[in-house]
Amino acid sequence: ILSEIPFPLTDAQHRVLKEIRKDLSLDEPMNRLLQGDVGSGKTVIMILAGLDVIASGYKTVIMAPTEILARQHMQTIKNFAGQNIKAELFTGGLTGKKKKKERSERAEQADFIVGTHALFENLEEMEKIGLIIIDEQHRFGVSQRMKLLEKAFKPDILIVSATPIPRSLALTIYGDTDISIIDEMPPGRLPVTTKFVKNSDRQKVADHVTDIVVNRDKKGYWICPLVEESEKIDLQHVEGVYEEFKKRMGDRVLLLHGKMKGEEKDSIINSIKEGRANMLVSTVVVEVGVDITEASFIVIENAERFGLAQLHQLRGRVGRGNRKSFCALIPGEDISGKAESRLKFISTTENGFKIAEFDIKLR
Repeated sequence: ILSEIPFPLTDAQHRVLKEIRKDLSLDEPMNRLLQGDVGSGKTVIMILAGLDVIASGYKTVIMAPTEILARQHMQTIKNFAGQNIKAELFTGGLTGKKKKKERSERAEQADFIVGTHALFENLEEMEKIGLIIIDEQHRFGVSQRMKLLEKAFKPDILIVSATPIPRSLALTIYGDTDISIIDEMPPGRLPVTTKFVKNSDRQKVADHVTDIVVNRDKKGYWICPLVEESEKIDLQHVEGVYEEFKKRMGDRVLLLHGKMKGEEKDSIINSIKEGRANMLVSTVVVEVGVDITEASFIVIENAERFGLAQLHQLRGRVGRGNRKSFCALIPGEDISGKAESRLKFISTTENGFKIAEFDIKLR
C-alpha cells in the first residue's frame, strides 16, 4: 500500500508511524495523541495504523466530528486500500429492529468502521475492535469519547488533533497519554499569505475574488458565520452573500451549509473538484474534511467571531497543492482591540504551535 500512495511519506510521518506500531505491539493498550498541523498528513498515518490492526485480524473504528469528514475518510480508505478492505460508513440515527439488525450485520463484516458520533449511539458492543481512532478529538466531549470506548474490550486508542496544544498543556490534560507530533509538512507546499482586511475594504476583496474566479478560473471559499439573516446580530449571512456573488459570477458559485443532507453536500463539493463551479459560499461546515486541492483562496467574514484554532483550520482548506494561495480575514464593523490583535497575530504565522501558545497567553 505504501508503494501505491501517490506521494512519499515525510521523515516525520515515518517516525510517528514507527511510534504507533511499537505501541500496537505491546501487551497494554495504546493511549496516544497524534498531533500535527493542518495538511501535515495525519489521515494517511491513521489509515496505515488501522490497516496494521486489520492485518492482525481485528477491526478499526474511526470517529469523525462531521459527516463530510467521515465521508472523506471513507474515500481515502478506498483510494489507498482498494478492494482488499471492507469499509462501512455510519452517520445519523436509526430506528426499528430490522434496520438495527442490518446495521449490526454490516458492522460485523467490516474491517474499517467509519462514522460520526452516531457510532456510539448505533453500534452494539462489538468483539474484535482492536483500534479506535478519534479524529479532531477536541470537537468531542469526554463523555462522548467514553461512550465509544465502552463498545470494545480494552482497545488501542489513537486520538488525533490538528489544533495543536503546547506539549506541557497536553500532558496536563491527557495525563498518561503518549504524544506523537508530525512537525514537518509535505515538500512543495507554499505558505498561505494571510491578510487582515478592514471591514471598509470588503468591496475590494469581493471585486478581486470575482476577477480571479471569472477571468483566471481560480477556486476557493467565502466563509460566513450564519446560515440565514438574523435580526439580532448583524453578521454576514451565507444565503445573502451567495445571492450577491451569484449576480457577479452566475453558476460559478455554489452554496454549502450544515442544514443540507450528506449527498447534497458531496454533490456540491464534487462540482468544485471537477471544475463545474469555482467558489463555495459556505458556513464553517468546511472547517474539517473538505479537501479541494486546487483551492487557492479563502475569505472569512466576521473573522473575529471564530477562535484562533478554527481560523487556522479554515485557512488549512487552501494551499494544499503547489499553488500560491491567500487567506483574507474581514472583521465586522465594531471590533475590539483584543479581537483585532488575535486576527493580526494569525496573519503573521502559519505555525499551529505558535498560534496555540498565543491563544493560551490570551486566555
